Amino acid sequence: MAIDYDAVRVCLVATLRSAMRLDQNQVVMAEPETTGTVQPALPYIDIKIVVPSRTYGRDWEDVLSAGKNGQGQQTYYYQAQGPRGMDVLFTAFADTHETALGMMATWQSLLGTARVREQLRASGIASWTMANVEDKSALLDTGYQGRAAMTVTFGVVACIASEPSTQGVVDTATIQGNTNPGGIIATNDISGE
Repeated sequence: MAIDYDAVRVCLVATLRSAMRLDQNQVVMAEPETTGTVQPALPYIDIKIVVPSRTYGRDWEDVLSAGKNGQGQQTYYYQAQGPRGMDVLFTAFADTHETALGMMATWQSLLGTARVREQLRASGIASWTMANVEDKSALLDTGYQGRAAMTVTFGVVACIASEPSTQGVVDTATIQGNTNPGGIIATNDISGE
């Protein structure tokens, strides 16, 4: 897989919990959807990746030497990678719309701090743009539920690579996943700064 979405989810949940000092049951990943899940007690924040991968510009491509194989032949591999935008919807649920709006406004402010940006970058994720916080409050059953939402575009790097080949041109390339085993995504600087 070109982007490890599970690792992205783990990073986003951990960063949100740490930055806002929320308990484990106050941050819910709305994806992948699970059946039989009970709605947590209010207040809580729901996270959903709504646009998993949007390209920005052109990917760069390389045919690189992989050394010699067991028969002494020079081998090569193909690699292509490039920046992707990932839109993530954060929704706060609370007893009042003021509480929900306050939670989202706080998260919006924290995303601009050096501490949160560095925590995301350590996992290969950059916070690019934030939308406005919107009031999404609604009637629920016979009561009122405060809701506020904000979409954030994060930057990640997608990478595909082939298996080594003795040909100078690689005919097929399979998605290999991360180029940096220590992080979530390749470590190229995609911060947009």
